[in-house]
Amino acid sequence: MNDSGIWLKLHESFSLILMFILACIASLLRTEKYSFTSVVTGIVFSGFIAYSVNLLLTDITIVNISENMRIVAVGISAYLNRYIMDILDKVAIQISSDPIKTLSDIKKIWKK
Repeated sequence: MNDSGIWLKLHESFSLILMFILACIASLLRTEKYSFTSVVTGIVFSGFIAYSVNLLLTDITIVNISENMRIVAVGISAYLNRYIMDILDKVAIQISSDPIKTLSDIKKIWKK
């Protein structure tokens, strides 16, 4: 086994992991009601959004994004995970209810 490779990856990702943990804590601290379900879903959704944004920003080759800006974007998105999930949920509901109208609306917005 190559344990040094794991520690090297962990060391390289330390600032990203720290930003995610801080965003999770900040997001949980602003919650008014605590329950086991809200804490677990908050952490899971925050992780999903942070991981998705990290993959998106890592894969984008059009814009040259620095490592620090990527980490900040991941932290901000992890903190705002509830709002991002609400937006994704509303878009999914709109697409599933009337996909043709949604596509035409997106086309109108894109032309502007």
